[in-house]
Amino acid sequence: MRSIPRDLSDLKKIEVSDYKNFAEAAAQHQAQSWLYYFPYLYFAGASTKSRALLFEQIEGSILLYLLQEREERIRLSLFLPPFPFAPVPLRRALERIRDFNQDQTSRVMRVQEGDAPVLAREGLQIKHQYDEYVYDCAAVLALKGSSFQTLRRKISRYANDGNVVVREFQKDDQQTCMNLRQKWYDDLLNSGVKIGLYNKFTSECLARSDIFTRDILAGQVVEVDGAIRAFSFGGAINQSYGSIFITISDHDFPGLAYLQRYHLMKEHPQLAYFNDFSDSGRSGLAQMKRTFRPTKMHSVYSAKA
Repeated sequence: MRSIPRDLSDLKKIEVSDYKNFAEAAAQHQAQSWLYYFPYLYFAGASTKSRALLFEQIEGSILLYLLQEREERIRLSLFLPPFPFAPVPLRRALERIRDFNQDQTSRVMRVQEGDAPVLAREGLQIKHQYDEYVYDCAAVLALKGSSFQTLRRKISRYANDGNVVVREFQKDDQQTCMNLRQKWYDDLLNSGVKIGLYNKFTSECLARSDIFTRDILAGQVVEVDGAIRAFSFGGAINQSYGSIFITISDHDFPGLAYLQRYHLMKEHPQLAYFNDFSDSGRSGLAQMKRTFRPTKMHSVYSAKA
């Protein structure tokens, strides 16, 4: 966002120093959605000139707003419901949105499954948007039983190859991964798949991942014959849930996506679940994610008052 309007000057941009505050609020809120992963909020909030994530805190609840330029107008909405949830901060936020937008409609862009009934009781209209894939971390790492037969085969294709190495992402890997990201993006674009914000915050993450400690944002690369062919980032949303935040691989080496997800979970065995976001309506992506035998599909909604 080029500049913040004067009447929103009391709202803050997300800084690295806000991590503890956001993490504690997400834990109290029992956040399950991929959207609550702090590095995602940090990088996505600063990745384009037409949008910004801004926040304030009222009565202990974080109010996270999305400020967006659309059709030559700047619009304000809540990006997520107040967390931890409380009705008074929600009403204050909706009133602020109406005043800023100068109309009677207030929107909450994304609402995790458990918050939908709460917002409905507050009089908001709820609409389903998509489902997130949630994996049982211990079950995936164990790879036992017939239900994981396909996943075992997919992972072993590379895991048993002595020329394949999974290692920690390092600063020196940045440019190689940037080039891989561009190749990945071009390949998808040429096949008719549009990638928006994901591509942009991936670039931000690669450029600035070292601002976070590894316990917050863990990066990995996959080398095949000494060349980086995939990279991943992820970490804990709270004490129970983790985020498979970014996974990008060279389409000339099919199947690396399975190895990437497995190794991100392997680095965080203390977490019970991992959220792998949605399939974005792509059948191939859905098929790959179903191979991990999701323990649940976590619904995400939008809301309007």
